[in-house]
Amino acid sequence: MPFVIYLIIFHAAWTTWVLIGYPRLQELGQQTLAYALINLTIRGLVWVLPVFVYLRWVERVRPSTYLKLRKHWLRGLLVGLGFSGLNFLIYFVQHGLPRLGDRGLAWNSILSTSLLIGFVEELPYRVLVSGTN
Repeated sequence: MPFVIYLIIFHAAWTTWVLIGYPRLQELGQQTLAYALINLTIRGLVWVLPVFVYLRWVERVRPSTYLKLRKHWLRGLLVGLGFSGLNFLIYFVQHGLPRLGDRGLAWNSILSTSLLIGFVEELPYRVLVSGTN
């Protein structure tokens, strides 16, 4: 039952953010560093922090051990960087170097969408909801 309550609170918090907070965030401009930093902070507070709190206080396990963040983290980081490099290489071959003035390239697309989206979304869904850790 606590897990169902966690899911309800999580989805209610995220829906509230999307309906009320996000329109205000867009006023900063999606190309700005402030937009990216606030977006990442909100995702961390709504998506990541509750996972650690739930695991520590409800499941009574050590979150870093449960999430397998203690062993082989360097190997995982290097594999992730390797695949990111391969992805960039494929993009480069197909499209050439990214144009820095391009409206599609913004702080948010670099920090949130490219680097942290896997970590932010994997924790609540792959690890907690599906139980695949």
